[in-house]
Amino acid sequence: MCLLTKTIRCEVTPKPLQGYESPQHEAAAFDALWRAHLGDCVHRKLPRKLDLRRPHYRDIREYGVPIQRRVSLILDNFNELCEKLTSHEPGAMERALFKDLYSRVSIQKDDGNLLGFTSHVDSVLTSLKPLAAPSPPEEVSATADAPLPDLFPVKYTLDLDTSHIYRMDDFFPLGGNKQRHVHTLHVTHPYYYFWFPQQKLARAIQACFTFAAAQARHLYGVDTLTPPEPVVVQCTYSDVDSMGFLVYQLNTLRLSNDDGVKNQVWVKEAEPLYSACSHKDGLQGHDGLLFDHYLALYRSS
Repeated sequence: MCLLTKTIRCEVTPKPLQGYESPQHEAAAFDALWRAHLGDCVHRKLPRKLDLRRPHYRDIREYGVPIQRRVSLILDNFNELCEKLTSHEPGAMERALFKDLYSRVSIQKDDGNLLGFTSHVDSVLTSLKPLAAPSPPEEVSATADAPLPDLFPVKYTLDLDTSHIYRMDDFFPLGGNKQRHVHTLHVTHPYYYFWFPQQKLARAIQACFTFAAAQARHLYGVDTLTPPEPVVVQCTYSDVDSMGFLVYQLNTLRLSNDDGVKNQVWVKEAEPLYSACSHKDGLQGHDGLLFDHYLALYRSS
């Protein structure tokens, strides 16, 4: 995904990803997780569990909260808790949360390929002011010398779906009379089948690029190749039992080739929210520091 979006990964951790490392909110974060996994009253018959050690054995189907609902409830409970903790801070009333949004942008490459990026996210937190760029102009200029991954002899479009694109129309879901900027994207993986961590991260980077590129073209015009100011987007990517964070800075839309300034991303890898969860034993091994990182992203400006 870094090759498709002309993005390099930076190692220095920006302030929004550092968190607060405070145990004060651990009890409230534990309650938010418990209500999503064990306290919800909506129960359905869940898919049958597969034991890889005994693939021939048909386990009993259990009743519980569907994974799609649990993943969404975790974000809803965390957002509600963040609103309570930041209600007294300046600019708290300027935030708005939108559910179930998608964005679309098309990029033409020099080799003749027309790439269409479409991203659907669980929710988007917006603000009236754009986020400050974590990378100064001199560091942005230095990215021109940073190499992108070389996949030769594999072609970068190997796993992409091929379709006929007749209209290169971009779509930015927040284009209204009152200008709003993307603050934080919430990308979820509400699936029962297995995803590799690299796949989850790539999906989050693709969502950040799509929304940031659509916002840049909405603000500065569809022909914009270098935004006057970098477009910064934060993101959380989570499934039913883990959560990761990243900050994305869009410096250029000149993706026709690999030369010149590149986009930047800072990543905090996904970590487990808990070690075990069941109605019999409850929620065990809860990591309260992950919510502090979530709150740090919510508070950033």
